[in-house]
Amino acid sequence: MSTQITRVRKKGQITLPADVRRDMDLHEGDVIHFERRGSETVLVKDADIVARTAGALAKYVTDGPVVVDRDQIWAEIAQEKEDRILRQIAEESGEYVPD
Repeated sequence: MSTQITRVRKKGQITLPADVRRDMDLHEGDVIHFERRGSETVLVKDADIVARTAGALAKYVTDGPVVVDRDQIWAEIAQEKEDRILRQIAEESGEYVPD
């Protein structure tokens, strides 16, 4: 592990050393996170956060990767909302509403 020094500029800006940017594969526009770990702060590239979160959740998946169909999810949400509204209308009008 090497130590490098940089100054904090007037608006809180810092310049990351070129070898740090290269080692982390950081490019202009990349999103980074500063994680507080006790008395230290660690710089983490955004993609690393996603990978670590997916890795942490992987133990809960038993049948392989989870595939998300956004259209299906939105259709189910719309159907649930419609069912809820129709149930509420039926209840307010005194109609029998089965469970």
